[in-house]
Amino acid sequence: MAFDRDTLESIHDATCGVCHRCGRELELAGYGRKSEPGGWEIDATRPHPKSTVLLPACVACLRPQPAPQPRRERGTRDAVARPAAPQPPVRIGYAARPRDTPPGQR
Repeated sequence: MAFDRDTLESIHDATCGVCHRCGRELELAGYGRKSEPGGWEIDATRPHPKSTVLLPACVACLRPQPAPQPRRERGTRDAVARPAAPQPPVRIGYAARPRDTPPGQR
């Protein structure tokens, strides 16, 4: 989305020119420059379901974090811990026993 100069200045000044996540200094002219120091992007936060706040954040804070790796069990050769075997289903209900059967229906 394209923003005009006044909007970018107001977003940059909302946090006094620092990243709202880590506190790094950001340059106003660094908007959209991802590889330069002082570069920043706009982070849309939702403090409430019906409102959105636009705040400046450095590119390092906006990069997606790597997914956590699964933990390994000790003493196994498998790299990934396997889930336990599924339990057999539990039968719920009344099972007729010979002594509960009415006479003449055996």
